[in-house]
Amino acid sequence: MADCRLKMVQIAIVDSNGLLSLSSQVGKQNVADYVISNPGKPTIMTQPILSSNQIDWLKSAIPQHNYQNLKLLSTVVPGIFTSEDIYASFQNLQNIFVIYKSSYPNIVGAFFKGPIVRSQSTGQSTTHCPTAVLSVSVEAVLESFTTDTDNSSNVYLFNQELTTGVFNQQAEFNFNLDCEGDSNPNRTKDYLTSKNPDYFAEFLTGSSVQADQGKMILTCVQIDIYQGEY
Repeated sequence: MADCRLKMVQIAIVDSNGLLSLSSQVGKQNVADYVISNPGKPTIMTQPILSSNQIDWLKSAIPQHNYQNLKLLSTVVPGIFTSEDIYASFQNLQNIFVIYKSSYPNIVGAFFKGPIVRSQSTGQSTTHCPTAVLSVSVEAVLESFTTDTDNSSNVYLFNQELTTGVFNQQAEFNFNLDCEGDSNPNRTKDYLTSKNPDYFAEFLTGSSVQADQGKMILTCVQIDIYQGEY
């Protein structure tokens, strides 16, 4: 199984005086880059999706939870890791954040309490647990903690292709763990829907295109997966 954790590298920064300095601060945009590597695949350099301010907001964004730290488990760009690689990075873990950068301006994502219980069948596994659909860019949390009373909140996993999603009374977010939902016509494409009249899918994603019957189809650019730690 490939190791999908990021390797942080130091980047030389030239300041206004022409002096070189080195920095490796996690979460600082334009300061620290990451190398994503997997044997037999091209090496990619990328940056965390979230800024340090967005990480601070996310720590207390989920009702009834206040995390002291968000631990980065994996990062995904198309063509580097398999869905099995990424699933293994959070398998059997709780308090999982999926941060999703699409071709639209806003950063969206999901939270699920978990852990996911994966069955041995070829169908769909469903785990009832608290969930939330997120738009980090507009600080929106469409959650189940204060709205669901009848097990209508769940995280689901299609056991073969590992397409994953969260669903509650307010919203649904479906995504492919390998960030390649567009490349395989046999897969369900990534999408976000909202039933909350205050948060249309277009607003959550920043799209100027109207959603098709409330469903906004997404093209994955990068996924970062975190675990909330108390």
